[in-house]
This record gives sequence, structure tokens and C-alpha cells, in this order.
Amino acid sequence: LFPAIFSALHVTHLYFERDTEPYAIQRDARVDALCKQNKITVHCEYGHTLYSPESLLHLIHNVQRASVPKTYRAFLNVLQRAGDP
Repeated sequence: LFPAIFSALHVTHLYFERDTEPYAIQRDARVDALCKQNKITVHCEYGHTLYSPESLLHLIHNVQRASVPKTYRAFLNVLQRAGDP
């Protein structure tokens, strides 16, 4: 269905908001793959979070070499290291 819609409407770019829920991550991966097959450029951002969860996890695990914060104070320390969104 989507390839026919993409063709009929001459779609070249697709914009959507990424979600962090497990079902949505799988859905977004399928959309990305479908668009890639149809040579459509995908643009997606996080709209309901200030930081991408991946960037914060990268900062926690690879830069700080720590575990995921379990208190609000520890979370604020991570955000301070992350800088402004």
C-alpha cells in the first residue's frame, strides 16, 4: 500500500516524530526500511523529549562509565553534563 501511495504522490521526503516506546521503535524501523527501499529521505526528531534517549544513554555508559541514574539528583547530574538541548 505505501509504495503505491509514495509513487502516486511523488513522495521524496517523510517527516515524523520518533517515539521511545518499544512498539514504536519497531514501527519506526519498519518505516525507515520501507522509505529506504523507495529512495525516500526520512527526517525524524523527538518531539516530546528534550534529549534523545540514545544520546543520554551514550553519555551515561560511554562517557561517565556509570549505571542509569536511579535518583532525580543523579539524573540532573547527567543532564548537566549533556548541556542544553
